[in-house]
Parts: sequence; structure tokens; C-alpha cells
Amino acid sequence: MLILDDLQDPRLKDLCPVITIGNFDGVHLGHQKVINQTMTLAKAKGTKSLVMTFAPHTRKLLNFEHPPLLLNTPSQKLELIEKMGMDFLLTVGFTDDFSHTTPEEFVRSFLVDKLRIRAVCLSSKFRFGYQGRGDIHLLKRLGKVHLFEVVEVEAVYIGNRPVDSTRIRELIREGRVEEASLLLGREYMVDGRVTRGVRRGESIGYPTANIQPENELLPGFGIYITRCLLRGNLLPSVTSLGVRPTFGENIPTLETHILNFSQEIYGEPIRLCFIKRIRDEMKFPHPDSLREQIRRDVEAATEYFKKNKPQPSP
Repeated sequence: MLILDDLQDPRLKDLCPVITIGNFDGVHLGHQKVINQTMTLAKAKGTKSLVMTFAPHTRKLLNFEHPPLLLNTPSQKLELIEKMGMDFLLTVGFTDDFSHTTPEEFVRSFLVDKLRIRAVCLSSKFRFGYQGRGDIHLLKRLGKVHLFEVVEVEAVYIGNRPVDSTRIRELIREGRVEEASLLLGREYMVDGRVTRGVRRGESIGYPTANIQPENELLPGFGIYITRCLLRGNLLPSVTSLGVRPTFGENIPTLETHILNFSQEIYGEPIRLCFIKRIRDEMKFPHPDSLREQIRRDVEAATEYFKKNKPQPSP
């Protein structure tokens, strides 16, 4: 996949692609349906497929007082879309000036004059242009004028509700990672780097890797069965998110105990994939009580991995 950030890039000249447009935060099942349909239509028309996305996320600017915490880092989003097989990804800078572009001007200037699109595939909820005044119906009318096809892609429903990023964010915040995985089509992942901690886990017999996360949105406090991607290997792990109440601390910490692993990994990149919530964070009367609970958590994770086959790398 070619990744571009300039509408004047010469590689876009005479491309005449089939495109889709959006923030694509999470690259969830609904996004995947739109992207797959875009690629299928591009092949049918004998041209290339292109995702147009924005940086920053449009709601970071338009809803700046209460911006959403994003599901993906920019690099995760690019990775997920590339794995799907898209030909091009174009990131457009979303500025205050750009946000005032009228729907008609956006179509004429960007889709027609600059990209010369053959077709566009979008969800039925798609809005565009100043104050979201443009919708799929206006786009279909403009498509007839400018001679490009508009394909409306119906939403994906799970549990009688459409899959969308807002719903997934709510599930992640509540620690309901199993439900979130169903909507994402994969486990929720958090990337970060291993940092030095105070070695609380090691002092009670269960060393942990403290992680400085790159993702904005973390699951709710609690203990989770996870897999970690480290040095190209997927390793079973138990992950804690919380403030270590047994030790009287109050700073949120993300740390993972990798099963049957004892190597030094300080400073290394790591990816956590959240599979299942085991329990809430708890305050124990003594470190020995905490040690016993961690032993039970590790047993629960070990049993889970015995019964469930390893998944492909996220």
C-alpha cells in the first residue's frame, strides 16, 4: 500500500481510483465491510482502490472540548488498512479552514478535480462538508452531475445495534474487551514500550513488564487475560491495569506478567492484545494475599490458553 499525504502527489495523477472516505478509528467490522467493497469495486472497474482519511481525527477539531479517545494509534490504523490489501492511503490534514469546505466544494475540488474518482463507497451514515451538511443522498446527486458512482454500504449489526467506533470505545472503557473484540473482528490491542518500574511484581514472585502505552484509550481498571507480541512472538500473559491499591499507590499503571518468561526486555516495543477480563482490581490486606490471588489469575490464564488455540498475529 502506498501511503500519501499530499493531494498534489504525482502518483495520484490519472489514477482515477475507487475510494472510500472516513476517520476509520478502530478499523472495525463496519469499516472492513466498506473497505472490502471499495477494493472489490476497484478491481471490477480495472483501477486502484484508495482510502482517504484525516489527521487529526475530525472530531478532535470539531468537538475539541470533548474529543474522543481514539482506539488506534496512527501507525496501527495504517497497519490494519494495509493488511486488508488497499492500494493507496491518502491522509488529508484536517484544519479549521478545511472544516469550512462546503459539501459541493469538497466534491468538486477534491474528489473530481484532484482525484478524478471513478466511484466512492461509503456507509449510509456518512456526513461531509461544513457542519456535516452533506450526506449520502447529496453525494449521489452530485455523483450524477460529475459522472462518478456512489455505492451506499449498509451498516454491520451485532446485537441489534450497528457497529461503530463510539460503541466500541464505551465497551473498552468498561473493560468489556470480549464484546469489543466481536465488533472489531480482532482483539483490542495496545502498543507501548517496556519501562523500568519499582519491581513490585518481582518482589512477590510474579515479575511484570511495566508498559508506557502509546494508545489513548485503555481498558477499564482490572485484571485481563492477554497475549503480548514481543520480538515477533505471541506470548500468553496476564495484564493488570490500575493503581496498585494494596501498596497505597494512586498512579495508573499498565503491567503484564508474561507466562513462563524471564528475559530482560527493558526499552523494547510490545503489543498487548486484550482477550478476557478476569476480575476487578482489588485491595488486599497483605502482599501474601495478593500473591495468592495472582497465582489464581495465572492459573485461569493458563487454563484459557490450554483450551483455546493461538490466534494469528494481530
